[in-house]
Amino acid sequence: MNSYLVTMDELSQGVGKLSGQFEYAEGWRRHLHLGFSAREQDPLAEALADACKIDHNYEASLKEPQ
Repeated sequence: MNSYLVTMDELSQGVGKLSGQFEYAEGWRRHLHLGFSAREQDPLAEALADACKIDHNYEASLKEPQ
């Protein structure tokens, strides 16, 4: 009945393993920021502080929305 919780734990454990730093982790990608906050603001990174790791190569590869 709670198989979705087991699946969620397994997926976050797999991402944690990929990170090489955490036992459990999640990946987030900022989508179009309209209606949420300015592009320069990152409330999730602010809330997570040192627990948030940003892939700067990925960030640099993003193109401005058209």
